[in-house]
Amino acid sequence: MMALLLAARIVLFLSIRSILSIGVQSEKACKVPEEEMHQDKRGVGSVPELMLGDEGGKASDYANYFVSYAYLYHQKQMLTDGRRMHAYRQAILKNSELFKDKVVLDVGAGSGILSIWAAQAGAKKVYAVEFTSMATHAETLVKFNGMQDIVQVYKGAVESMELEKDSIDIIVSEWMGYFLLRESMLDSVLFARDKFLKPNGAILPNRAHLYWAPANLQEERDSKLDEMAETLADFEAFVQTLKEEHGVDAACLRLAYEQEQQEYYMKQAAWIELDPQRLLAPEQLVASFDLYTITPEQVRGVDKAPFNFAHLSLDQVSSFIGWFSVDFDTDGDGNSFAYPVLLSTAPEQGYTHWGQQAFFLSSDVDHHSFFPTTQGTLSLIRKQDAVRLYTIVVDIENPHTGATKKTRLGSYLASFRLHYYYLIQFHFYCVVLCTFFLFRSKETTYVLILATVVTFFFVSHHRSADRSQPSFFCMLKKLFYIRRSSSSYSS
Repeated sequence: MMALLLAARIVLFLSIRSILSIGVQSEKACKVPEEEMHQDKRGVGSVPELMLGDEGGKASDYANYFVSYAYLYHQKQMLTDGRRMHAYRQAILKNSELFKDKVVLDVGAGSGILSIWAAQAGAKKVYAVEFTSMATHAETLVKFNGMQDIVQVYKGAVESMELEKDSIDIIVSEWMGYFLLRESMLDSVLFARDKFLKPNGAILPNRAHLYWAPANLQEERDSKLDEMAETLADFEAFVQTLKEEHGVDAACLRLAYEQEQQEYYMKQAAWIELDPQRLLAPEQLVASFDLYTITPEQVRGVDKAPFNFAHLSLDQVSSFIGWFSVDFDTDGDGNSFAYPVLLSTAPEQGYTHWGQQAFFLSSDVDHHSFFPTTQGTLSLIRKQDAVRLYTIVVDIENPHTGATKKTRLGSYLASFRLHYYYLIQFHFYCVVLCTFFLFRSKETTYVLILATVVTFFFVSHHRSADRSQPSFFCMLKKLFYIRRSSSSYSS
């Protein structure tokens, strides 16, 4: 029996040593040079620059962005979004006096549905501009609905159109992307405004707003961490098998792989249809855009928009949620529409294909210090090498010191830390069981029960303070997964 207890202690020692050696290799021996991980990638600054640039840039943009819009199944997803369809149809047909005998430009026409409604509202001419091959389907749909004498479909970019200056009375466009600005299609709308729209012309929608709120998404966050831990465990088995069977040591790629998986699982916004009950505080307006006055430079991002959720301590927050709304209510002269319309993607409004965007709070924010409020600033920074995408940066402010902690709303969690922490717990329970069987007595049983309860509450408190950790039972699954993955690679 004493030999059994000694064996348990040896296993504990060897496991800790092996996990710590993994950490040392990841952090030191195989560290990727800092300059390689943070290279400054330069690119075009706006969509018009891209669309009017070289053919290679346009081809890349088509492959990365436009190609999905060329498929009817993608258009169908938007055409079956009832709240989107209802808002645009009401804004156009209920304001038919605005459209009567006017010249309309539909930027990013897609299937041509907005152009058809504009013609039905009384427009005398509609230019439906669509860059992808969906323009062919739009032309078919327009003709099938008898609007071919009014609606002219143009296949190409609005930036390459040749229209007279101030020749357009109304611009309509469904340009909004996830969290409003993703896709940067607003650039093309502003290009058309500055080049073609009359001084008193109308833009539909004419205003847009960004909202920000804290939420409790701990289960979803834990699920992502569990999936990431599985991929890291799988990579460890891969490194071991590659070395044993093929004589190549790939341990130097471990840190880069971890960073790649963290980017994928924890540092990308997640689409969600949020239950409003999971919001921890009312939303706050962080940015507004007036499409009549905003400049192309201003839509390249949002710079340090402040938020402050008073009476909500930071340790309650596992994620932030972002959404938007747009207004159809005034023309270029400030005259109100006869029938104003609001399209909101807020959680309480129901489903839209935009949904909401969830941003999980990074584990590098100090949850162990008591922050009586959740406050800071939000920034949206357009990527230099991909102008249709944005990086979300949040500065969390410590109200006690005024200091800020910058985070990209991701979670950096080295695999050695996760394995070390939970293997300690796993071996603690093993030692408890071994001790129970070796020294079975009433007093020993009471002591072990007390130790187990204390450990359980310690772990629970740790998880509430450090939201980067998945559950202990999930770690048991990871241990099984490591053994299963090793076997499959060996076969």
